[in-house]
Amino acid sequence: MRRTMATTFSQNALMFKALSDPIRLEILDLLSDGEKCACVLIERLGIAQPSVSYHTNILFKAGLIHRRQEGKWAFFSINEQGFLHACQTILAITKLDKHQTLLNSSCCSCSPSLSPSSS
Repeated sequence: MRRTMATTFSQNALMFKALSDPIRLEILDLLSDGEKCACVLIERLGIAQPSVSYHTNILFKAGLIHRRQEGKWAFFSINEQGFLHACQTILAITKLDKHQTLLNSSCCSCSPSLSPSSS
């Protein structure tokens, strides 16, 4: 059991490490409007091919992007399931899904019945 938990924590750390780099966040932003060829990422980011490959590999291993090969070209896109998993992991770790602290907070403007002006 302990080994399984350690593996889960290691996998989660890999996922969150992938989200902790500005270049990788920029890659995700570029992919947010659809699949891109590595050559487009190279051009838009202004970095060399090995750097793009390094960063996309980290995102791919973390399950946050898809990669497909077409001849010598690599294409990347957002893995929606990977991001849903990341969100669910945050909720599970913080227990926000059980207590709904975020949504029930008096500072949250999402719920009109809880806003300070309705008191």
